[in-house]
Amino acid sequence: MVAGIFERREITPAFDGSFRVQNRFHYTSLSECKFTWKLAQLPAPGRKAVAVTKTGSIAAPAVAPGGTYGTLQLALPADWARHDVLYITAQDPSGREIYTWSWPIARPAAVAQQLVRTEGPAPARLTETDSLYTVAANGVELTFSRKAGVLRQVRNAKGLIPLTNGPVLAEGETAFEGLSQRQEGQNVVIDAKFGKKSSYQSLQWTVYPSGWVRMTAKYFPRDYDFALAGLSFSYPEKEVKGAQWRGDGPYRVWKDRMKGTTLGVWDKAYNNTSTGEPDGTRGPEYPEFKGYYSNFYWLTLQTTGQPFTVVCDQEDVYLRLFTPRFSATPYNTAPAFPSGSISFMHGITPIGTKSQKAENMGPMGKTNMYYDYSKDPSYAKEITLYFDFTAKQATAATVGKR
Repeated sequence: MVAGIFERREITPAFDGSFRVQNRFHYTSLSECKFTWKLAQLPAPGRKAVAVTKTGSIAAPAVAPGGTYGTLQLALPADWARHDVLYITAQDPSGREIYTWSWPIARPAAVAQQLVRTEGPAPARLTETDSLYTVAANGVELTFSRKAGVLRQVRNAKGLIPLTNGPVLAEGETAFEGLSQRQEGQNVVIDAKFGKKSSYQSLQWTVYPSGWVRMTAKYFPRDYDFALAGLSFSYPEKEVKGAQWRGDGPYRVWKDRMKGTTLGVWDKAYNNTSTGEPDGTRGPEYPEFKGYYSNFYWLTLQTTGQPFTVVCDQEDVYLRLFTPRFSATPYNTAPAFPSGSISFMHGITPIGTKSQKAENMGPMGKTNMYYDYSKDPSYAKEITLYFDFTAKQATAATVGKR
């Protein structure tokens, strides 16, 4: 049994180092176990090393077995809030690791502010035709369709980056009516207009002189009861070599299977594993590459051509990497996925088992629910993404001012 189960809590500036824990051992007191903590700084895109700057032990409370509760009290240093993540590891009386839990300290908005650059050598500039808007800045060129309202092409000094056809709603009505553009200081801003029946409330692109691109969208889920909510882009899977991302990993998640991941920066090579089956050329490779990843901060997609980076500044967003290859006879284990290849999601699907449908396996197996019927814009789902398409990917060494 797992020795200590932590009650859910957020690490805020008022955090006092205490956690309420439950002892699920049948015969062992928590005082017989060992707990340690560490504070870590996570690397920027393109960097590898995690810097563990502070560590310490925790006095294990004398919590009796059988599901009773007690308090685990950490003696953290005064500068704990300057770190990115807090880890706590539990070991049983024999010294075997039970589990390592993680809590984010730095939130996506703060991380995005550190990474995103806006200043560049010259203002962003727009040219137009009857069907396209083209914006150029610092060697990056983006083309938007005036007829469909989506990103059509990305190029930089080294060539084409084949991220296209986005954003597309995972579910819902688009009712696109047109694009407008304006010069806003040194930035170019492109706004989309939608009809009354659209799930979109707004969609805006801002191209900065640095070549970084900001996309902000507000939308409503399709209905009160829905399977998927989010936005997708297309990218050719055959060109993907792997991914580096900051978020929960290294394992993917489902709506009803969120446990077992750890917050960190992860590197994963592409694989086409279908769980429990070979991919046709070699045995299964784990963790699987394709699927949903929770607590998303940023992604660098590693490709046969040029990498690019996407940064999210909001919490509770899932990253979706392509669609898993399911068994020829998946029974209840092939849930719906959005169109496209790479998605940024507010709502994802659960997964069942070969003998049970997801909806028969408890509340987390039900579809997602949205509680606003009024279509009040203040209740719309909102997501902001920053794209780095520059030929030289941004790292901690090239971070500039906002």
